[in-house]
Amino acid sequence: MKKVLMLVIFIIISSILSGCGGGTSSNNRNVQQPTKVTQAKSDSIDVAVYLDGTYSMSGYVNYPSATVYSDGLKKIERTVTSTWKQEKVQYVKFGDSLQNLSREQFLQSNNVGFYQENDTSLQTVIAAMDPKKLNILVTDLFQTNQDIDSLIIALKKACFADSSKGMALIGVKSQFNGNIYDIGKSGAAFNYTSKEDIASYRPFYLLVMGKEADVRAFTESYSKSFNDTKLLKVAMFSKNIGNNVKLLPGKAVKNNQKEKLASMAQISTLLGSNSDILQYRLKLDEKQSGFNATMIAEDVIGSCPESYKNFTCKVEKWQQQQGKKQEVGFVDKLMGKSSKTENGAAFEEVPAKDFVDIMAGNSGLRGTDANVDMLFKFNPLGIRKAEGKYRLNIAVLPGKEEYLACNAVFKEWNFGDDVAADPAKLQTIGGKTLNVDSFVKMVASLNYEMNKPGFYDVYIYLEALK
Repeated sequence: MKKVLMLVIFIIISSILSGCGGGTSSNNRNVQQPTKVTQAKSDSIDVAVYLDGTYSMSGYVNYPSATVYSDGLKKIERTVTSTWKQEKVQYVKFGDSLQNLSREQFLQSNNVGFYQENDTSLQTVIAAMDPKKLNILVTDLFQTNQDIDSLIIALKKACFADSSKGMALIGVKSQFNGNIYDIGKSGAAFNYTSKEDIASYRPFYLLVMGKEADVRAFTESYSKSFNDTKLLKVAMFSKNIGNNVKLLPGKAVKNNQKEKLASMAQISTLLGSNSDILQYRLKLDEKQSGFNATMIAEDVIGSCPESYKNFTCKVEKWQQQQGKKQEVGFVDKLMGKSSKTENGAAFEEVPAKDFVDIMAGNSGLRGTDANVDMLFKFNPLGIRKAEGKYRLNIAVLPGKEEYLACNAVFKEWNFGDDVAADPAKLQTIGGKTLNVDSFVKMVASLNYEMNKPGFYDVYIYLEALK
């Protein structure tokens, strides 16, 4: 009996001690960290490469020496192999029909005879793609009947209707010697031979579509494989303009309204000193408080908007939660308890009208890192001067005009229908692509309307005190 009694006492003491430790106590100053949203590429990848097999592509291999195009095709598989631990690459030739290629058949893509197809209906190819794969379409973007609207509709269904996906357009200039077909409404054709200067090279394009992180990983690695940056232009279309977004104490942003803002003290008591999320103390007896910060985002591909004027902000408060009554276990019954209530705390969204005003100042792109200077202004009346611990989840978004302007990266390679209609000007546009700028703007506009591209999950923590 003594042994049984000692065992019961030991269990009771252990239960009490375990109840006192661990978990999130309401008296603990540290609050919940945000769920980290990461853009991680897949561990393994299944890639489908679609090769344009129409006559107009033969000029890229009909040259006395090896061309950038021939090497560019080989770089696709090399990029996949070096970027993923496990990979599977399948090649498909398209034109009048879709044809799966063996390894030996793919190697024939370096010969003129590989390119004997007539129809370049890119929308048909995109509609046939497996959405689970990383799809790469290689073409000169000279589409039969220039049916760009049908192409945009196909891209919407295959890519932009799913905000977790992305598309990159990689343009590469290559030597060329051959005929160019399907020029303008008349479907004109002419012979063109590039010169030694890169400006005269003819562009070909890779449309890369799939999971956003995989598209980013491929595009970054593939682009780095070209030593001469004059050969390459890149645009990225996805919900996230950049990754790993965070705020740092930053330079002052000019306050056009000239309010007198009380400075906010930076603290480290809400998440601990090791956190890289900004934490500030908000004094509720101040009319207006604020601080300056610089937003930094990594992995920006292509260009970045120069100004930002749209912001969203979700405000959450650290709230005590009353749990439901639960049946007790054996030890609690020995202590005379018939039920117990689990209490805790968590962030809950609260109304916060006109609580925070955000302004963006100078912005720039250093390599692949975006930097945006920002001013945050707080009005305690927006939270009814309620004391507590708050978390702000902010999105920084460009206006549509600014977003479209930053994606005009292919403008130098563009020529329009007016030039295509003039036979005397055809030789001047051999190194350019018909309406590529219009196509890119339509893709950018589609992405803007569907996914509201910007910088997401920018966090700030506040301790509001009177």
